[in-house]
Amino acid sequence: MKKLLSQIILLIALISFGVPALAEPISAAALFQKADSSRFQLSPQGRYISFVGVETDNPAINIADPLTNKVIYRLQLNEDQSFSKYQWLNDNTLFLRIRTGQDYAKFIITLADGTGRYDRVAIIGSVVARVADNPDYVYFQQPILTGAPYLDLFRVSIEDLKKSDFSRAQRIQHDGENIIDYAYDAKLDRFGGVHFNKLKGSLHFKFMKRGSESWQTFLILNPENEKNGENEADEDSRVVRVPLGFISPTKIGVLTNADTDKIVVRTYDYETKELSDVLYQHPLYDLEDAGFTEDGELDYVAFSQHGLLEYKYFNDSQQHLFEQLKEAFPDRALYTVSQSDDKNFGILRVAGSDEPGRYYWYSAATKEAKLLAYSYHELMNEQFSKSERIRFTSKDGTPLEAFLNLPQSASNSVLIVMPHGGPIGVRETDSFNAEVQYLTSRGFAVLRVNFRGSWGFGKAFMEQGVGQFGKLIEEDISAAVDEVRKLKSFDKLCAMGTSYGGYSSVMLAMKKPELYSCVVAGFGVYDLPLVFNVSNYRSGESREKEWSRVIGENNDALLDVSPVYFADKLEAPILLVAGKQDQVAAFEQTNRFHYVLKQNSHPVESIYYENAGHSHNNWWAARHEAAAKVDFIYRTLGIAYPDPEALTDRQREVFGEDLNLLAEGLRYEDVIQSRSPSAHEYNLLAANYGNGEAAYSVGSDYLLGRGIPKDIALALRYYNLSGEKGYAPAWVQLGRMYLHGEQVKPDWELASSYLERATLVKGESEREARLYQIQFKCLAPEPWRDTEACLTDLEGYFTDERAVELSRKLINRALAVVSTEAELTREQRSRLVNGLHVFYDLNKSVTGLDELQSGAFRASYGKYSLIPGSEQQDAEITTISKAEYVEDDIFGVIFQLNVEGTDRYRDAAVIAVRWTQTDTATQETIYKEHFLTGGHPHLNLRVTRPKLEPGTTWKLELSDLNQKLLYQRDFVITE
Repeated sequence: MKKLLSQIILLIALISFGVPALAEPISAAALFQKADSSRFQLSPQGRYISFVGVETDNPAINIADPLTNKVIYRLQLNEDQSFSKYQWLNDNTLFLRIRTGQDYAKFIITLADGTGRYDRVAIIGSVVARVADNPDYVYFQQPILTGAPYLDLFRVSIEDLKKSDFSRAQRIQHDGENIIDYAYDAKLDRFGGVHFNKLKGSLHFKFMKRGSESWQTFLILNPENEKNGENEADEDSRVVRVPLGFISPTKIGVLTNADTDKIVVRTYDYETKELSDVLYQHPLYDLEDAGFTEDGELDYVAFSQHGLLEYKYFNDSQQHLFEQLKEAFPDRALYTVSQSDDKNFGILRVAGSDEPGRYYWYSAATKEAKLLAYSYHELMNEQFSKSERIRFTSKDGTPLEAFLNLPQSASNSVLIVMPHGGPIGVRETDSFNAEVQYLTSRGFAVLRVNFRGSWGFGKAFMEQGVGQFGKLIEEDISAAVDEVRKLKSFDKLCAMGTSYGGYSSVMLAMKKPELYSCVVAGFGVYDLPLVFNVSNYRSGESREKEWSRVIGENNDALLDVSPVYFADKLEAPILLVAGKQDQVAAFEQTNRFHYVLKQNSHPVESIYYENAGHSHNNWWAARHEAAAKVDFIYRTLGIAYPDPEALTDRQREVFGEDLNLLAEGLRYEDVIQSRSPSAHEYNLLAANYGNGEAAYSVGSDYLLGRGIPKDIALALRYYNLSGEKGYAPAWVQLGRMYLHGEQVKPDWELASSYLERATLVKGESEREARLYQIQFKCLAPEPWRDTEACLTDLEGYFTDERAVELSRKLINRALAVVSTEAELTREQRSRLVNGLHVFYDLNKSVTGLDELQSGAFRASYGKYSLIPGSEQQDAEITTISKAEYVEDDIFGVIFQLNVEGTDRYRDAAVIAVRWTQTDTATQETIYKEHFLTGGHPHLNLRVTRPKLEPGTTWKLELSDLNQKLLYQRDFVITE
C-alpha cells in the first residue's frame, strides 16, 4: 500500500464484485496454473497499463488504455519463451527481456498513433533507471567484458539503445572495486552500486553523487555470517536486516532486530555505525516493510496480522483512507503494485484466503476505481473456502494461531492436519492457497498451524522451534488439533504435508496413532543424521552449521526423532511422494523410509516424480499430485467417488478430469508409482464421468490390447463416446482407421464423416484432420476422389510458413502417403515431385541405397549398432524373438542414400517410408505409418521401430518419389 495511497480516494460503489456460484469441486487445471493476468505496470505518466496475460498457452505482453480498458498492442511469445523482465523507459517505450531456454533476447516496444511496434536489440545488459530530468535517456549497465560478472554504467539515449549504439553514451565513473549491480536514487541524485567480496563473502554497498568521480562505501553486509550467527559478523550485518534506502545524506532506514525481539524500524547512521531509537515496534508481529516521507519522517509500516498484510500510516488522513479500503475489501490483503510518477494513477491488487486476486485501476483526480482483471479468469465465479482464524495456547501457555478451512459443500467429516514446511523462518498466511481450496472443494477440512519456529512473531518465538523436530513443534500442532476438535466434529483425521510438513505428518501419526487414519508425506526428511551426510557436495562445515540452525546439533539424539529408526510405531497407511532430483530433502530419504516400511509389511504407497526436485517444475505434476493425494485418502478411508448420475455436468467434468489425471500418471514413464488400480481402470471410471480423453484412452487400450484382451468393437464404441464428449482426436483416429483400413475395413463414407467432424474443433486435431482430408481426396475411389484438389491443397502448405511451423510432421506424413499410395498421372507425379524438391530444398533423386544394415539394433554410447545374429536372414524376412532382446532394442534398417553425380556435402534427396503392421496369424492390418526421410548422401539414415510386439509382422517399404521400390523387408516378431 505504502505512501502511494496518500492521494487515492475510491468510490466504493464503482468497484465491481463477481457473484459466486454455488460451491462445486474446483478443477485442478483451474487451480494449478499460471495466472491469466499478472505483472501489471503503469507507464511513468499513467497513460498506459502493461501486463502479462495468458489467453492461450503462451504468454503475451499487453499494453492497454486504462480509460477504455482496450488493448492497443500485444506481443505474443512462442511456446518456449517467457518474460524475464520488462520496464517502461518513458511513456511510449517499453524494454523487454525475453528468455528462450537458457538464452535471453532484448526487445524495445515503441507506441505511436494508437498502436505499437517492436525492435530486437543486440545488446547485453539491463536498464537501471530512467534519467529523471530527461525522459529520452536511461541509465544502462553492461558487462565490462563479454561474459564478465562486473558491470559498467552508461547514460544512453533511448534512440541509440534501439540501435544498440553506445558510441555517444556517457560512461559513468567506474569504481576501483568491481560492481555487480547498479541503482539510482533520484531523491538524493546518487548512483548506487554493489560490490561482492569473494574472499569474505560480503556485499559492499556504495554510492556516488551524480557529477562526482568518487565512490563511497556506506554499508557492508555479510549474509553468511548473519545466517550462521557468527559473532565476528561485520557491524553492519549485525544491526541491518533489511536496508530501506537513504533518508538523508548519512542515514538509511533499516528493519532490524539487533537488540529487540521483534523486527522494528530504525534509522542507521552508516558513518558513526549508530542505530537510532526504535521508530516503531509492533507489540505482536515482526515488521515486513516501512517507508519514509521526502523529509525523512516515518510514513508507514507493514506487518502480517491474522495472516494478512496490514499497513499502519502515521498520517491521519492516510490511515483513515486505508481503513476505508479495508471496509471496502474486508478480510483482504491490499497491495499497490504500480503508480504513475505523480502518484495520481495506480494499480491495486486485492487478494485473500477466498480470493485468488483481482487488479483495480484508480485515479486520484477523478476519484474513480474500476476492475481491470482477475488473476485467474477461470476462477472468477468459483466459491472458495474462507479461512477461520483459531486462537489457542500451547501446553506451556504460549499464545498460538492456526487457520481452519471448512469444505464449501458436502463434508467427508475428515480433518486434514497440514503442517507447513521449513520449519524455521516459514509461516502460514491467510492468503489464497490452491492446495487448500482443492481439498476443501472435495469435502475435506484443512488445519494449518503457525507453530513455534514460524516467522513473523519475533526472534524468541522463531528460535524456540530450532532443534524441536518431533518435539515442541508437534506439541503445538497437537494443541491446535485439540482446540479444533472442541469446536468441530470430525470422524477421521489425516496428516498431510510437504518438506518439513511431510516429516511432521509422519511424527504426528506416530505420536497420536489413535487419532490419525492416514498420512500423506511429500518431499520429506525421515532420517535426520542423513541430512548432514547425504553427499560430499552437500556436506561440510558451512552446510552443517546451516542445518544445525534448523534441526539442532548432529548427534545420536537425532535418531530418537528420525522415523526411519522406529517405523514400526506408524500404524496409519501412508502415501510417500518424492522428487528424484530433490537437492534439499534427498530422494534417498524417502527411498529409505519406503524400504523400511515395506520390510515391516506396513501399508505404504509411493509416487516418485522422475524430473521433480523439492517441488514440481510443471503444472501437470502439481495437478496429478493433488488428485493422487485425494484418491489415496478416498481409498484408505473407504470414501466412494460420487455417483455420476447424481452430479451436475460441471461436477462430472471435474471428477472425470481428476480420474483421468490419475490414469495419465500411471501411463507416464517419468512418474513411478506403487499402487493397485491400473491406468485402464481409472480411465474407465473417468469415461463414466463423461471425460472424452479418458474414453479415448480406453478405446486405445481395446484397440491395441494394452493390458486387456483386444476388442475392436469396444474400441470403436469408446472412440465414438470420446468424440461425442468433445475430444476431437477421437474423430481423427476413427477417420484415419477407416481411411487406411487399420483394424477395420476401409469405409470412405465413414472416413469422410469422421474427418469432417474433427475439423469443427479448432486446434491441432483440426489441422491433422484437414491433412487426412487431403489424403482422402487422392486415395478414395470415385465419386470421392479429387486429385486436383488434393495436389492444390498440398501445394498451399508449401508457402504457408505458419502452417509448416505448427504441423511440420503432419505435412510430412501427408506428403509421404500421397507419394506412396496415390495413383497419379505422369503430369501429376511430376507436379508433386517438383513441389517436394522446392519445399525440402532438394536437388537430387535417389537411385539406390548403400551400406545397408538390417536387423535389431542396440544403443551404446549414443550410437546404435547391429546386434549379432539379428542381421538379414533371407531375401525378404527377418525373424526377431523378443526374449533375446532388452527393452530398449529397436529393429529396422540403417543406410545411406545413393545419388548419381552428387556433391556428398551440398546435395540432398529424400525417400518415402511405409511401415505396415499386421497380425501375423490373421494378416489383418493393424497400423500404417508413412513419412519422408533423407538428407545429404554421406549421412547414415535410420528407419526403425522401437517396440518388439510378439505376434505381429512389420513390413518396411522404402521408395523413391516416383514410387520405385528401393527396399522391402518383413520383420516377424515372436515371443
